[in-house]
Amino acid sequence: MGNQIIRAAHWLAWAMDYPDDIRLVNLAFWPYASSFQGTVDWPGCAYPSAIKGLDDLARLRSHLPGWFLDKAERRFQHLVHAVGAVLPGMQRLDDCPDGAAGINLDGDDFYQRVVLKRVTTCAGWNITGWSRVRHHQNELRAFFRPHNPVAAKAAAFVAGLRERCDRVVGVFIRQGDYMTWQGGRFGFSTLHYVRWMRQVLDIESGHRVCFLITSDTWQDPGQFAGLPYVFSNGSKNAGGSAITSFAEMSECDLILTPPSTFSSAAAFVGKCPLWPVVRPDQSLSSDQIEHNVLLDEAISSKGWF
Repeated sequence: MGNQIIRAAHWLAWAMDYPDDIRLVNLAFWPYASSFQGTVDWPGCAYPSAIKGLDDLARLRSHLPGWFLDKAERRFQHLVHAVGAVLPGMQRLDDCPDGAAGINLDGDDFYQRVVLKRVTTCAGWNITGWSRVRHHQNELRAFFRPHNPVAAKAAAFVAGLRERCDRVVGVFIRQGDYMTWQGGRFGFSTLHYVRWMRQVLDIESGHRVCFLITSDTWQDPGQFAGLPYVFSNGSKNAGGSAITSFAEMSECDLILTPPSTFSSAAAFVGKCPLWPVVRPDQSLSSDQIEHNVLLDEAISSKGWF
């Protein structure tokens, strides 16, 4: 979900600069449309205005079995992209044609290529427009705010935590795919997170801290004994959903996390600083905190997002 939010943010920021000339349809965001304010009523993910037939087609997703949906949806996306290469009045653009560095949405070059045809299909991950994201950051935050009642419940839950503490620090424990991704580079053990949480308490000794833990795997509560914590309603321990974890993290004052598009997108939406943990022997210090997630090019260049 984090990957798709960030990619959609680049596309939207670009489309926002050409509202009279461009109609953007993001098929890849259909699985997440019902979770966000900007798309909950427009499941076809068209911008700047909805396409009724597309919305109706997207709504059919809820009636399809999961085992069928994943394969069918990907094949549908591939088919639409492939059609762009063969039908008159259309063109197909890929993110890395002929070994190029990707598609840069920041200048006018891509727009000039798109307007040559009535319809352009485009696919890939290496498509960015950081300056446009920065320019439209407030509109994007509103667009990717989790829809009500999820957002309202998350705000109320975190507000309740603040009644007994000064700072709510979100802790994102990602141990599912991260135990193997890039050779387990960011697959830290729970004991690593416990050690970092204790370091946060030392650094924030002048504040009453409460940790809000969300994890993609079940955690033994005993490992957090002696720490002021609660599990997120979206964590595996609470049997919740990813969008609930996303909403609650976005309400935190700080997020302790390995490099992840999921937690980074939540931090962006909530204008929340990020405290990245990048190696198991890392000792935390306050100068490691990143305050402009997704907006600082120096952060983006690290390849975390």
